[in-house]
Amino acid sequence: MPEKSVIKHRDPVCGMEITEEEEAGRYEYKGTTYHFCSLSCREKFKANPEKFLKLQELFIPIMPDKKIGKTETITLPVFGMSCASCVLTIEKAVNSLPGVANVTVNFATEKAIIEYDKKVTSLNDIKNIIKSVGYEPGEVGAEITDKSQLEWQRAKTRLIIAWLITIPIIILMILEMGFSHLIHHIDPNMTKLDSLMVILGALVLFIPGLNTLRAGINSIRHGSASMDVLIGIGTITALITGILRISGLRIENYAGIAGMIMAFHLTGRYIEAMSKGKASGAIKRLIQLGAKTARVLVDNEEKEIPIEQLKVGDLMVVKPGEKIPTDGEVTAGSSSVDESMATGESLPVKKKVGDMVIGGTINQQGLLHIKATK
Repeated sequence: MPEKSVIKHRDPVCGMEITEEEEAGRYEYKGTTYHFCSLSCREKFKANPEKFLKLQELFIPIMPDKKIGKTETITLPVFGMSCASCVLTIEKAVNSLPGVANVTVNFATEKAIIEYDKKVTSLNDIKNIIKSVGYEPGEVGAEITDKSQLEWQRAKTRLIIAWLITIPIIILMILEMGFSHLIHHIDPNMTKLDSLMVILGALVLFIPGLNTLRAGINSIRHGSASMDVLIGIGTITALITGILRISGLRIENYAGIAGMIMAFHLTGRYIEAMSKGKASGAIKRLIQLGAKTARVLVDNEEKEIPIEQLKVGDLMVVKPGEKIPTDGEVTAGSSSVDESMATGESLPVKKKVGDMVIGGTINQQGLLHIKATK
């Protein structure tokens, strides 16, 4: 990659990092020039600069302008995300490192694509800051299928434990509503029932729900609000009402509700993990259909290389019966290509110079020279 120098500025209103080419406007205040991603942000700042500068000091530390040299791009698996807010938290954290030029996190695939200068910031620095905000980084280029399957099993275990504790809570609530006279005869002051509700609710929160509470605390520490924060605040508040009730305060006991909320939340997390596990398995099977190597022309000589080393612009040679390594444009030759695995079309499709071909499809007849486009 060619040497380049990128200077990024942080919008004091929204916190977005932008280059001078990307900025929509700038404004000078007390001898300092501030850069903005949009005219709306600039107008808000002009109306009350001190407000945003104070907020910036509290929640968005001002980072020095980044001077980045030669960069490389890596794909890093990231586990533990529960919603779109987690994506923003990770992107914000990684972008705060001085050597990071760009970071994009994909919630669906659980991967982060990071462009950084390894002379300024190391891979360990990136992993450590991801861990610091409550998420687990994987290894560069590692397959996520096994990890997704493992997370699926963990989510299932948490779900089962949560409901094994929550079902007695539901039964106690039904007994309290339907047989209140009998309950009051056994426990006149309802102290035993209230204590049991608090114990069961706490067990759900602090055993299967502990990861959710930890993730919520990490989000709060880094100035962001995720779904885990919402669940954590709601369940802890409900549990506290039970503790206060036992302490003698005459309020309703919602400790059992805390356990139910967490159980329903973990049910959703299990469904999400199950969907991701199935999707990642399908992706792995799809990847296995692709070519493992590519034959490219180098100085008019054919050379076979691993598919990972193939670059955009390489000229591939695909013989009859071989899989096309990646998407590209036919530059020489003509043939029929079986695209059924990609399009579902059962009949071979004729390809000639200038036509586009799809990676993973099968060349059937003629010899093709293809310029890689992806």
